[in-house]
Amino acid sequence: MYGCDCEIEEFIQTCFFHNKDKTMKLNLSFDRTINSLRIIIYHGNKICFDLYKENLKSILLDENGNFISFFLECMQIELSIYPEFSVFIR
Repeated sequence: MYGCDCEIEEFIQTCFFHNKDKTMKLNLSFDRTINSLRIIIYHGNKICFDLYKENLKSILLDENGNFISFFLECMQIELSIYPEFSVFIR
């Protein structure tokens, strides 16, 4: 991922990431009132991945910033940001 921007409203925080030529974009949204997570991945102008989950238990950011993991009651979602973007759901 190349660029990053964040917006913080009263309860919802949104992060936007994109690669250098902006053909791949990632939006992460957190709602603190219900501990929810929404991940939207765009390829060009098309949505290729859209996931919404509530009851987020914890978030782990790799010390090097290469990946971020989201822990829910029955699954773990790992977003690898560097060197290539990928999503793992366990």
